[in-house]
Amino acid sequence: MQRFNILFNKSSFRIVSLCTIVLSLSLGGCHQGDVDDTNLTTNANITAQDPPYAYQLNATKETHWYDPLMIVLTERPASEKDLQAQIKARKDAVLTAENNLLEEVRGVIEGMHTSSDRWTVSSMSCGKIHRGSDINFVIEGGLTSLYARHPTISFNDMPLDMCVAKLARESGLQVAQSTRAYNPRVFYTKSDVCIYDALEDILSAHKFRRKMVDTAYKATLRIQDFASHDEFMEAIRQTITTKGKELNMGKPALFVSPHVVPTVRPEESVPEKAPGLGTHAK
Repeated sequence: MQRFNILFNKSSFRIVSLCTIVLSLSLGGCHQGDVDDTNLTTNANITAQDPPYAYQLNATKETHWYDPLMIVLTERPASEKDLQAQIKARKDAVLTAENNLLEEVRGVIEGMHTSSDRWTVSSMSCGKIHRGSDINFVIEGGLTSLYARHPTISFNDMPLDMCVAKLARESGLQVAQSTRAYNPRVFYTKSDVCIYDALEDILSAHKFRRKMVDTAYKATLRIQDFASHDEFMEAIRQTITTKGKELNMGKPALFVSPHVVPTVRPEESVPEKAPGLGTHAK
């Protein structure tokens, strides 16, 4: 009976010790990575780009609804210095008009968005992108779970594959990783950051490539292509509706791999083969 009690006590001690170890590891793991999902924000960033300029030298001086969005020069400048002076004198008024249009579009988009939608507009810009007189309106959108800003995202000494898996799970992405050959530890802390930016920061810091599918879009509208303000706003609605449906129905995924995969590690170098039967060592 005494022998049985001793064995039972030893078994109990082993079980309790094992439970303690598992519990401590679990608690330690929870502190390694944290994605704060309280008070998420999804406000789109808007940017008024440098406005284009164009000459309007004819006597009729035809007007267009988008004229306030560009610098219209009615006289040819005498020199490059004169041109820059005329642009500078009119630039602030055009930037104000661009910001007004951006805010108007933001209001339209917020009115279209419903609680069941998975998408959000992450950024918008208006103005000149390339050389020339085109006025471009650019909209970039993506999954709300990927582009909503978190108060804090942090990882402390966590393997990269676990960081990526956690961020993918938080944003609803299917993930495929190739990290067996190289899986560095991650130390990362950032405030007011979205999961997309956190992934970019972590993967680029450790020289990993990434590819995302069905997570975002970018649409560019040339404002001069629309005969009226109402026609342009209708095009905005159609673009948002089409792209939003694609994101709602998509199957978002993330693929991760290192830029360079080592074929053989230094400590695993292949030794020279010993001479086989019927051969002679050189």
